[in-house]
Amino acid sequence: LVHEEGSFVVTFPGAYHAGFNTGFNVAEAVNFAPPDWLPHGSEAVRKYRLQGKAPTLSNDALLLALTSAASQQPPACSRASTSQVHKG
Repeated sequence: LVHEEGSFVVTFPGAYHAGFNTGFNVAEAVNFAPPDWLPHGSEAVRKYRLQGKAPTLSNDALLLALTSAASQQPPACSRASTSQVHKG
């Protein structure tokens, strides 16, 4: 695979991936995961623990941050009801 400018490479949970540069390079990586990938993060933490490895990020901190952010927003149905009231 040759990763071209402006393109994305998606690595699915459980897949092996690595990078190799043969010269001058400026690289950028962005890690993202849709909500249905969260269980894969928990599984990765379990596997790392069995191997005595430290995870590269805290899955617990991620879950706490997501929970905190979600609790600070009104439910979607409340937002829709409120916007409908203001329109009327």
